[in-house]
Amino acid sequence: MNTENPVCGICGAQKAFRLNIETFFFPDQSHTPDFHTFDNYLCRGCGIVFAHPQPDEAALARYYDSAYRQSPHADTIGGQKIDIPIYPEKMGPSFARFRNLHDAIRALAASHADCLPGSEDTIVDLGAYQGLMAYAATKVWGCQGIAIDYNRDGIAFARDFLGLKLSRSTDDLFAETFTHKPRFVTMFHSLEHLREPERFLVHLRQNILAEYGYLYVEVPNLYGTPLADPTHFYTYSKQSLTYVLEKSGYRILHLSLSGHPQVANFLGRNEEQNIICIARPDPALAAPIAPEIDAEQVQRDIRRHYLVHGGRGVARQLRLVISEAVRLVYYFVFAVVLDRVAPGMSRRLLKIIRGRSLS
Repeated sequence: MNTENPVCGICGAQKAFRLNIETFFFPDQSHTPDFHTFDNYLCRGCGIVFAHPQPDEAALARYYDSAYRQSPHADTIGGQKIDIPIYPEKMGPSFARFRNLHDAIRALAASHADCLPGSEDTIVDLGAYQGLMAYAATKVWGCQGIAIDYNRDGIAFARDFLGLKLSRSTDDLFAETFTHKPRFVTMFHSLEHLREPERFLVHLRQNILAEYGYLYVEVPNLYGTPLADPTHFYTYSKQSLTYVLEKSGYRILHLSLSGHPQVANFLGRNEEQNIICIARPDPALAAPIAPEIDAEQVQRDIRRHYLVHGGRGVARQLRLVISEAVRLVYYFVFAVVLDRVAPGMSRRLLKIIRGRSLS
C-alpha cells in the first residue's frame, strides 16, 4: 500500500488521499507505463486531483517529441523523422471542439453582449497544436486567429496551410506576452498539462489577456474521464476548476459540461466528459475559501459516475451486436439460401424491400 502524503501544488496542503477508483472502462493507472507511472491523489484541502509522482521536464520533452502526436504512418528514413502533416484522428477532435466554444459564447451573449468576437478581434489559442480551433473561429466569426504551441511542425501547418500567419511556436509559455492584448484567449485541453496552473493563469491575466477580455478553458472532467494520462498533472471537477480560476484572479461567467466531440474508440464516452468554462479577469475578487472535502464521498461519487458511464457503454455495444446479428441473418437468407435455391424469389423480395426503402 502506498503511504505517501504528497503536497498539493495548488493549495500547498499535505492532506492527500490516494484514490482507488479504477473500473473496466475507466483505468486510474498510466496508459503508458514505459514512459511514466503514477498514482492519483485527491487533495482534502482544495479538492484538486493530481498525479504523483510527476514526470520531469526532460522525460516529458522526449515523450512529446517521440510519440505523443505521432501518426501510425511516421517513419525514420535516412536518419530523419518524417510524418504526414494531416492526421484526421488527432486533428478532427481539435476542430470539433470549436462547437463547445461557439455554444458557450452564444449562451453567455444573453448577459454579456461583448463576448461575441467580431472581425476586429483576435483569438489566441494556447496549446493549439495545428491551429484548427483558431481556424474554425476565423471562419465563423471573421476574426484573426493565432495558434501557440510547443510543437513546431504543428505551428508550421497552422501558418502555411491554414493561413494563421501570426501563429508561433514557443519553448516557454511563461515568456509569452502581447503588446496589443487580445480580448479572447482559449485553452482547449491544455490546462491539465501545466505543472503550475495557478502561476500560468496569473501570468496570462497580467501579460496576455486584455483587461476586460474573456478566457475560455476546456478540460477533462474528473467524473467523466479516465485518470490514466501520464501527461496530465491535474484533473479538475467543476468545483476545483472554479477554485483554481478564482484563486488566480478570474470570475467565472459560464460553467457547463459537454460530451462533444464523441471519442469513437472510447466505450465509456459520455455527456459529461469535458468541463466548459468562460471566465474574465477580476483581480479584486476576494480570495476563495477552499472547499471542505469529504475524500471518501468524492471517491464513491467518481466510481458511481464511472459505473453508470460503463453500463451505458455496454448497452451501446449490445445494441450494436443485435443490429449486426440481424444484418448477418439478412445476408445469410439472401446470399446463402435464396440466391442458391430460389434466385427468382430472391430478386422479387429484394425489389420489394428496395422499393419500400425508397418510398
